[in-house]
Formats: sequence, C-alpha cells, structure tokens
Amino acid sequence: MLRVGVDGRYGDDSKSAAQRMQQSYGLVADGVVRLPFWLLLEHLHSQMPMTIHQLQSLVKDATLAVKYHEAMLETWKKYDISTPLRQAHFLSQTLHETGGLRWIWEIWGPTEWQVRYEPPHRKARELGNTEKGDGFRFRGWGLTHLTGRYNVERFCEHLGITPDELERRRDDVLLQGFSAGWYWEDRGINVVADRDDAKAVTRKINTGLLHLDHRMSRLTDAKQVLGLLVTG
Repeated sequence: MLRVGVDGRYGDDSKSAAQRMQQSYGLVADGVVRLPFWLLLEHLHSQMPMTIHQLQSLVKDATLAVKYHEAMLETWKKYDISTPLRQAHFLSQTLHETGGLRWIWEIWGPTEWQVRYEPPHRKARELGNTEKGDGFRFRGWGLTHLTGRYNVERFCEHLGITPDELERRRDDVLLQGFSAGWYWEDRGINVVADRDDAKAVTRKINTGLLHLDHRMSRLTDAKQVLGLLVTG
C-alpha cells in the first residue's frame, strides 16, 4: 500500500508513492488516480489473497481449484511471487503448461523431440540426462513441467531431499507448486514479470515462444480475475 504520512493533501510524496505502486503493478506510472488504479487500491485494501472461486474461474474445474488453491498460495509466499502482476504471469504459464492443472506430468510418446531427452543426444546433455531411461524418468513434472536430471537434482538440493525421495512424493501438490516456484526464482522471472514482458517470461519458461498466443490469452484471463484489467 501507499506508505506516506497522512495530512489530507495529495502532494509530491503521495504522487511519488503512487507512481512506484503503479509501476510495480504494471499500470501507467504517472501518479494520476484513474479508474484502474482506484480499483487496484480497493482490491489491495481488502488484502484478500486469490480465492478458490477465482482459481476455479480460470481452470473451469471446482475439484482442481480446491486441490491446488492452498499449494498455489504457499508457493507464491515462499518464492516472493507477491504482486498480482507476478501472480498473473505465474498463472498464465502454469495453467498453459499443465492444461489448466490437468497434466502435471509431461504427456509422453515419446515424440520425436522427446527421444532427444535420452543420451547421447545433445538435448540430453543440456538436461543433464546421463543414464539410459533418464529422458522418461526426468520428463516434465510439476506446475511448470520441470525437466531433466540437472534441474531435478538442483531442486532436490534446494529442498534438502534426494531425487529418490522426490520420486516417492511426486503426487504432493505442494511440491508440484514448489518445483515451479523454485524454477521461477532460479530463472529470475519476477524481474521480467514486473515489466509485464510476457515474451521474456515465456522464453525463461520454455526457452522459446512456443504457443505464445495461448499463454497471452491465459495472461489476460488471469489479469482480469486478479483485478488488473477493467472490463465493460
């Protein structure tokens, strides 16, 4: 919220605080209190976290919304995904990668591309897959489909557990969320999310711009649900 002294005047300090706040939430940072900024202030005044109903409106499934709601909030808290703009970008990417929280595991063929997850392919080396079967074992998993032995081992080190222990706990929705939060933090995605740069966020998640249109559509939906866009 705005951190200034209360004197009943909208002076330079108030304008400066408003500009900082507008910038952090992806609005025009001119200090003018237009409708989008006013609605944002109302939203923050209530200081309500994302509700199950809001998540349900995005995933279109009440059971999945209940299942993942708390894990999503805990992930945001742990990895400083702490503003509606960051959260909207996180939702857009995770809901795209998982088909609206339906595909926690990467759908396996193997496809022509997935075959490259296995050594001695170059992609396998990039993923740190060194043993036969690593491609399938370390296929995408979690809310951003964390992929490859290298990423999984680093995530396990972060948690203080072994890859074998993680394998036994893959159905834990909190770990599914934390895998995405850890990757988000490791890749510095908050920085580009704060700029509302969807292309940069997508490149950090996917190394390219695969299915950008769908990710952008998810982003618009998330912004509307979180009160960042005014419709009607």
